[in-house]
Amino acid sequence: MNWSPYPWWVPGAALVFFGVMIAIFPELLALMVASAFLFSGLSWLVGGWAMRRNRPTQRVHIYTQERWPW
Repeated sequence: MNWSPYPWWVPGAALVFFGVMIAIFPELLALMVASAFLFSGLSWLVGGWAMRRNRPTQRVHIYTQERWPW
């Protein structure tokens, strides 16, 4: 009985492929790290913008109590 409908070897083959490509072209590692930083930074900015845009707007009421000296 085949429990996995997809090829199980794809993630391992992709990692081996990227390892060989980085060994051949070391600048690919810098590009991959830079793209990861760009992706995470942009995701952080867009997520913060969306949360700030969709936050509930509430009016703030400040009540003061006057305390007279007598």
